[in-house]
Amino acid sequence: MPDVCRMQKSVVSDAAGSALAERLRALEREKAALMAENVDQRRRYERCLADVTGHVVRVLLAQKVSKPSCLVTVT
Repeated sequence: MPDVCRMQKSVVSDAAGSALAERLRALEREKAALMAENVDQRRRYERCLADVTGHVVRVLLAQKVSKPSCLVTVT
């Protein structure tokens, strides 16, 4: 009888181990997907930041060019 108990425990242990291994693989796939999404999001953010910076520079240059020169003479 003790051999049957050991075999049953082994089967239960193998099943639990298999379930845990599958869960681990699923979590690793999810982690990889999240990391890829993070890289993509960072690239989009950097591209957006570069676009906004470019717009700000153009506006500042346009203001500088269109600003009339003021000459103040002190007498």
